[in-house]
Amino acid sequence: MIVWANDVDRWAVKTYRENIARVAKLGKLQHHVPNGIECDVLIGSPPCQDFSKSNVKTRRENNELIELFLEWRDVLQPQFWVMEEVPPVEKHYPGGAVLDAAEFGVPQVRRRYFLSNFEMPQGNGERTTCAEALGRCEKPWWAERPSTTLQCDPRQQSPHHHDANVPGSQMKGAVKLSARDMATLMGFPRDFHFFGPLAAQYKQIGNAVCPPVARAIAERIKADADQSISEVKST
Repeated sequence: MIVWANDVDRWAVKTYRENIARVAKLGKLQHHVPNGIECDVLIGSPPCQDFSKSNVKTRRENNELIELFLEWRDVLQPQFWVMEEVPPVEKHYPGGAVLDAAEFGVPQVRRRYFLSNFEMPQGNGERTTCAEALGRCEKPWWAERPSTTLQCDPRQQSPHHHDANVPGSQMKGAVKLSARDMATLMGFPRDFHFFGPLAAQYKQIGNAVCPPVARAIAERIKADADQSISEVKST
């Protein structure tokens, strides 16, 4: 059971409430105090823009919200905790693991850093192509491989719009991805609905953790928790 969730984006909160749990709160995390909250698992994903390599204009290494998450961890003392970030964060907070969503069957190369107090799962290495995910009959040049990392960009032209290795001439045949296309390339099921204006939907999708990766982590937590219970019963 999910007991608490938080985001500063009102559309992200609505999407969470309508798809996952009604407990999501709107507002800055700094304005909330974890008094009275009890949990076995704490999951966080502080904004990554300050550390992201794609943010060439305003990038700065501001770890305020990372430290706030770790403060909540120390106060709540959950049995399991995990924080998702972009890989550059690893040099400041070592000890975690970088996972590539493509190794978990997501039709997208998306490397993210996970810091936790348990061992991260490993993907099976079975990759899904854009063509397989989108189910299109026509197969343009980009369809036979996973997408490059998708961003919060409603102008995204194709699954390789941000690939610096793609010659400009190849981009002429690209088509703009719809929000649903982007969600599919992130691994969201078709019955997961995003709310808000189109730009807000792109933002939510581009900021998300790929569901197949999140599921693998949740399954690892459950397996470790079951093992702990079993060990306690056997003593």
